[in-house]
Amino acid sequence: MSNRIADLRTPIVNLDAAKETFSAIALASKRLAVAKARYERAKADLAAHYEEETAPRRLAVEEMTGALSTWISTNRGEFADPRTVKTELGEFGLRTVTSLIIGDEETLLEHLMQAGYTDCFEVIRKVIKPAVTKRLKAGTELPGCALNSGDTVVCNVSKTVLDQAIAQLEE
Repeated sequence: MSNRIADLRTPIVNLDAAKETFSAIALASKRLAVAKARYERAKADLAAHYEEETAPRRLAVEEMTGALSTWISTNRGEFADPRTVKTELGEFGLRTVTSLIIGDEETLLEHLMQAGYTDCFEVIRKVIKPAVTKRLKAGTELPGCALNSGDTVVCNVSKTVLDQAIAQLEE
């Protein structure tokens, strides 16, 4: 366990010190914005390089997959038993899939609830905050909540300052 023996941070004791602290925040924020812009640019460059480098291979895989799919579809008898052909590299073949199509969800939900099939639906209840706020402002008393109004401290580094710092990367 460590004990603090001294706080060496400069305390903010007046408006000039507050301005100095904010300047330090703005400078650090500019550096962070530039670092993030470099990261995003490198990521975009890498993605573009990947797309360009792999385009022919991805197109070839797409064409071969299409050819294999067509062959499997026209030769379904080859996949009666077993449904898939396994190789040391993987497998290909047919797989039975089932999907649910709901034409009238409201009717279905009503039936499920009446039948008591509680494993087939869920009821979600949540507070709609804007509506509750509106009622409280209108004078309605609602238990378990209250409006909390007051001041908050703000500290915003200008977007223009950050954008200018990022723009300098391009120069």
